[in-house]
Amino acid sequence: RRSTMDDDATDPDVVAAHPPETAVDPKLYFQVGENEGKWLEYDDRGVPTKNIKKRKPTKKEKDSLEAEFLEAKTRYQQYLKDVEVWQKQLVELEAALEGRDKLRWAFRQVGEEKAAPIAVDELEDLFRIAGWDDLSRREIGCVKKTAAEFTDESDRLDLEALRKFTTLQMPVLLLEERLQGDVMDEFGLEELYSPRTWRRKLADCDDIEGLRKEKKDKKSKKDSKGGKSSPRGPSSPRGGPSSPRGGGATSARKKSSKDGDASPRVNRETTQDGAASPRGGRERKEKKENKSKEGALAEPRNSVHRGGEANATPSSAYID
Repeated sequence: RRSTMDDDATDPDVVAAHPPETAVDPKLYFQVGENEGKWLEYDDRGVPTKNIKKRKPTKKEKDSLEAEFLEAKTRYQQYLKDVEVWQKQLVELEAALEGRDKLRWAFRQVGEEKAAPIAVDELEDLFRIAGWDDLSRREIGCVKKTAAEFTDESDRLDLEALRKFTTLQMPVLLLEERLQGDVMDEFGLEELYSPRTWRRKLADCDDIEGLRKEKKDKKSKKDSKGGKSSPRGPSSPRGGPSSPRGGGATSARKKSSKDGDASPRVNRETTQDGAASPRGGRERKEKKENKSKEGALAEPRNSVHRGGEANATPSSAYID
């Protein structure tokens, strides 16, 4: 704990331990303290009217009593204002403590006295106030069992012992408990959803399963009708009669007609009536034949007869 009052100005326990200085109610002022036993009777305000000897106060005594009464009344009114400010400060500090030290704030909410130690069985209330609602019943039972080792002689936990337990021991304990895969709490289905919600969820599952089955049936029927044929079918533009690549129509480049005519590109030399092709194919053929005849006449006639005798007669012999 901080040592100076300035440092503890935000500590609700320190502020609670220093309330405003008390003041006596003016109605009781002349009956207590130094005035106790001096007066026998009082008026409605609490001012004495007779002393212990049953004598009325003199005029000078009355003036003195009135002055004392007014001073007591002023002090008491100021005291009431100071108490109101002090109580308001305590409420604000308690609320601010939730953000600064939530464990201490929750500890102060358990039990009647804010700083008094708590019993082990009150830990569940403390966890609920602190917002630790994700603890299962099994985990809470395990925490209580281990927390009993940190109690004092009266089997209660003070704030320091509780802080030590929740900081050092409790995290390890919960981690070990949750890592045990073979441990599982039993719970009722009603703890998750109400019966009406369960019926609605089951109906939704049935609807989804029905839609899946219906889609599967439609797909199987479609596959059985179509067989193994291509999804494009006979109406595909590539395989139909109107395809420019082939199919029903005869290609102008590759296929000849049924009567044996060659392709227009291959058989352009002559037409059916023997006329010359526009490209002059017949004239080229005649020129080629004339060349071959002239070459045969120009070369020597050195050939071998069938009888095996060589004929060495020069070409001039034919001229003679």
